[in-house]
Amino acid sequence: MEKLKVGVLGLRRGVAHLRNMLRLDNVEVIGVCDRLPVLQERAAQLVGDRPTKILTEYEELLGLKPDAVVVATNGKMQVEHSIQAMEAGCAVLSEVPGAYTLEEVIRLRAAVEHTGCFYMFAENACFWD
Repeated sequence: MEKLKVGVLGLRRGVAHLRNMLRLDNVEVIGVCDRLPVLQERAAQLVGDRPTKILTEYEELLGLKPDAVVVATNGKMQVEHSIQAMEAGCAVLSEVPGAYTLEEVIRLRAAVEHTGCFYMFAENACFWD
């Protein structure tokens, strides 16, 4: 069985997704991306000796041709990053907030319809208490 090739964009909140995906037998994290060196270093420690690339630019991550991208960047950039990933042929798992306005939600839906790619919103339950 072929492994799902995944990239993670944004290594503050995205580190939890990275940690979980590294434990899956059917997933290969081919690249992670953040501009902050401290977050890159934390990811490098988790990745260890795996061939995962540590990158600073999103275009480099998309250039690796992942099957899916976790978008865990600043909320104001998530719509743009998600649409970029879908236009590159990737499925998207977007962290919260995903979008702020109805216009952004409409743009996301249009990107899903145009590209045929999957978009999933990763709502979390940290506020249940």
